[in-house]
Amino acid sequence: MKHFLSILSIILILISCDNTTEDKKSKGNKENIETTTKSNSLPILPVEIIEDIAFNADYLDVLFEDLDFSLSQSDNKSIRIFLQNIDFKTPIKDFNNNCKPFASALFSKQGNTIIEADVYHSDKCYYFLFLDKDRKPKYGNLMSNPGIAFFNNLKQIV
Repeated sequence: MKHFLSILSIILILISCDNTTEDKKSKGNKENIETTTKSNSLPILPVEIIEDIAFNADYLDVLFEDLDFSLSQSDNKSIRIFLQNIDFKTPIKDFNNNCKPFASALFSKQGNTIIEADVYHSDKCYYFLFLDKDRKPKYGNLMSNPGIAFFNNLKQIV
């Protein structure tokens, strides 16, 4: 398992270094999301929460809906690498209620949840919906280009 996680981390780093092809593909996906109605608009994840995750999170658990696989990280450096999958500058103009979550991610520190997110990775649905305590969408960020590529590669590997 440790070997697999090491390979997964290396793949993520390599993808983030060269994603020009994915940039072109993902621009089309972002345009599709942005041209829909604005009825489901959410604010982006606040900087305070991003910083809390980046500097204090000591555990990340990602459970995939249709893959017989889960991803857990218990060191802050690996969690920071995972954060590269999120576009922290671009909100979701409209999240599609017809899309199904690909995974759920839980960020925590010292056993306490910082925030939970549903991860969407399918045609026209490339984003993170961050949930409140009642599991209702509170914040929304598009998935980054390296994130789209990372999850594409993950689907092919698993």
